[in-house]
Amino acid sequence: MLWVALELPALPLQIVERGGISREPLVISEGPAQRPLVVCANEAAKAAGIREGQAVAAAKAWCT
Repeated sequence: MLWVALELPALPLQIVERGGISREPLVISEGPAQRPLVVCANEAAKAAGIREGQAVAAAKAWCT
């Protein structure tokens, strides 16, 4: 029996950006509704200072 393990950490972001690359900061988040965390961020979001693992509330503060 053969097994294959794939790790695709940016797949949700790539699916969202299929229509075209966004110039606006864009993140994918997960976690409890009280404190979701950034899982993936596009280049515009990274340029604004948003990092993976950061709280979404903090990410919103960076982009305003």
